[in-house]
Amino acid sequence: MLVNTKERLIKKHYEELTNMLLVAEKSIIEAQKEANYHIGAMQSRYDTFKEEAQYLVDAQKIRCNELKSLIYKTSDLLKNISSIKPDNIKEGVCFTLTDGTDQKHFFIIPSGLGGVMSVNDRKYLCVSENAPVIKPFLGKKLNEYADDYEHPLENFYILEIL
Repeated sequence: MLVNTKERLIKKHYEELTNMLLVAEKSIIEAQKEANYHIGAMQSRYDTFKEEAQYLVDAQKIRCNELKSLIYKTSDLLKNISSIKPDNIKEGVCFTLTDGTDQKHFFIIPSGLGGVMSVNDRKYLCVSENAPVIKPFLGKKLNEYADDYEHPLENFYILEIL
């Protein structure tokens, strides 16, 4: 059941990434049109509107490459989610941290677009491996604490890995 829930959530994130890529690609076209418009509008060498539009084109191209990479990683995770062993904290696992009184639940996916996944009345926050809140726990096993002693969850240890 947990694998099916993970698959649904990963598919949802895949769709969001795909939509974000489409928006970024449209933005490139619009920004390039704007930059091209300014080519003939002014003869000045220092046409800041053209420069700003061209910067936007370049920034959106970088964003498209990042999104394509995330889409690939998300697709790969979806294909392999059923074979991921929950033996330590890594991409594709759900895990619970506790300090003995409070519990925090996370699900690690490539995009880290946020969102919450509900499983058995628990809400798992979706984060990427780069999220500062979980980064010190990567590679850790049950009952281990974070390496960072000045971490907001320094008193939390790993209660469960699914």
